[in-house]
Amino acid sequence: MESLQRTRFFAGIFLSVMSFVWLAVTAYNAQINGNHFSGTVASGFIIIAISTFAALVKPQHLLTRHLVAISLAVVTSLNVYAAAGSVYQIDFHMYYFAFLAILVFYIDWRVFLTFATATALHHLTLNFVLPYAIFPDGSDFFRVIIHAIAVVLETAVLAYITYTIQVIFREFGIYTHRIETSAANVDISVQLPESKNPQVNQLALSMNTLFNKFSALIGSANHSASIAEQESVHIVNSSTALQETTQKLKESISEIATAIRDAAQYIGHINDISNKNSQMAH
Repeated sequence: MESLQRTRFFAGIFLSVMSFVWLAVTAYNAQINGNHFSGTVASGFIIIAISTFAALVKPQHLLTRHLVAISLAVVTSLNVYAAAGSVYQIDFHMYYFAFLAILVFYIDWRVFLTFATATALHHLTLNFVLPYAIFPDGSDFFRVIIHAIAVVLETAVLAYITYTIQVIFREFGIYTHRIETSAANVDISVQLPESKNPQVNQLALSMNTLFNKFSALIGSANHSASIAEQESVHIVNSSTALQETTQKLKESISEIATAIRDAAQYIGHINDISNKNSQMAH
């Protein structure tokens, strides 16, 4: 799960920087449209500063991800308000959908629900309390419903995709741990000595060959795990490739289990022959 944690850490930094950049755009819109420049920028800065602090101090905490999602929704809403009186105010609504999609970087389906809920509450409330803060033509409940349907559809699809990616990360961690545990608990450095008995010697040579193949197999499995670790950093864009790598890890574990069973059988044969030789010697 280290890859997922690393991805979420960088996601928090990236989204926080993006929030500050969008706050600058908001400040520009408020300035040219004369819409309470100081109050708009100050409120946005406070909210983004809180979420950014959380992203730096507690990057893996669920609350941090929710705060970052809320700050994105807030700064988007402030920008729409800052554009009041401009012919482009309605166009800035498109960034609700854009920032909702960008939240996929967090690989957590719950942040979409947070962003969508914050957006819905904002539109429903201001549509009746301060309609010109969201729509250039004033209150329009039907338009709110149209926007809400689009947000719900996008949220549902993004949540499903992200949940699937989370499952892949979890399976990858499980199989990697199994391979590392198997490699740590098996001693493959043992080489059986030659024997004067031809039958025992033949079995010893077979066992040594098996140990060498087993060593190569574990090395191959560890290499596959390393490749999967690197690919998982780019999981958002390559989930299919990671699924294939996970399948290879499953096959490697199966091969390791088969090799262990074969080794046990060979050792059993050696013990049987040794016991027979001992009986013959007596």
